[in-house]
Amino acid sequence: MNPLFLLILILSGGLYLAGHYLQKPVLKYTFKPFTTILILFFAFMQLPEVSVHYKVLILIGLLLSLFGDVFLLWPEKGFVTGLVAFLMAHVAFIFAIISNFGPYTDW
Repeated sequence: MNPLFLLILILSGGLYLAGHYLQKPVLKYTFKPFTTILILFFAFMQLPEVSVHYKVLILIGLLLSLFGDVFLLWPEKGFVTGLVAFLMAHVAFIFAIISNFGPYTDW
């Protein structure tokens, strides 16, 4: 893993947390989705040895989690939509884990 990428990921997450606790909406609304996008790219780069099917399901789950994060930034309007996105993400993760296409097919 590229140390610069890891540093950017940690800084992005830290800026989101700072925005949340300091009540700075610009930081919060910028770095929450950006951090999730970085995690998605991190997962994409870390999964070369697994099957395409497993990788696609994990990436779909992370993408749906990104949608859930974005919708939940405005809970008054996007709560139910965000909740549904997270539910669908978890379904994708479950299918990836229980499928025979994952990295742990021997158990």
